[in-house]
Amino acid sequence: MKGYGAGRTQGRSDVTSSPNSYSLYTKSQYDGNYDSGYGNGRSQGQSDVTSNPNGYGLYTQNQYDTHYVDGYSSGVSEADNRANSDSVNWKDGYNTGVRTERFTNTRYYGCHEVSSGVNPFYIDFTGLVPGGRYFFVIVVAQQGGGYEARHAGYGPSVSMTGGTLEGDNGWMSQSVYNDSAGEKGAGAVIRTCQAFTATESTVLITADIHNDKFKGTWCCYLWGTQ
Repeated sequence: MKGYGAGRTQGRSDVTSSPNSYSLYTKSQYDGNYDSGYGNGRSQGQSDVTSNPNGYGLYTQNQYDTHYVDGYSSGVSEADNRANSDSVNWKDGYNTGVRTERFTNTRYYGCHEVSSGVNPFYIDFTGLVPGGRYFFVIVVAQQGGGYEARHAGYGPSVSMTGGTLEGDNGWMSQSVYNDSAGEKGAGAVIRTCQAFTATESTVLITADIHNDKFKGTWCCYLWGTQ
């Protein structure tokens, strides 16, 4: 039995002193092999991504730079289109702006009586923006007929304070027949359309038909920059 024990001890020593001869590895070899595998695997993983970055949702420096140039060019083109009065986009924007200015900001004033012998009559526009451009239309439906608003030669149809008129378009009639004095006529409706620039937030309109026999009912519409 002594021989068995001695041999067994020697056998253990044979393996532990040279484990690689028996396809075995020490703890340090075991740990080192993990570290080596980790390093090689990490390098391969990096190569996987760098060789095909788009497959991982990434882009190369060249792609990144090129995309900036593409975006810049598209931005310039779009800006040019918006500023180009011949472009469809510009025209759409213009038409939308015109519709918005004319209808979103429209104000209605009326209806009010114009009594026979009471001229002129007055309209107050309030809440305007000084420097803003506005337009208004005054429509007067004549009552009774027989007496038309006086036309050229009898003074302005409209004057104002708090704003500057771009001119006086006078009174226009739906159906015009006037004698030399401009006093009698068949017009049932008269109207005037004017443009002005507000110099104050409140503008007073003075509308004069220049005929003390005329009577009717007036209403007014205002629109423009707000």
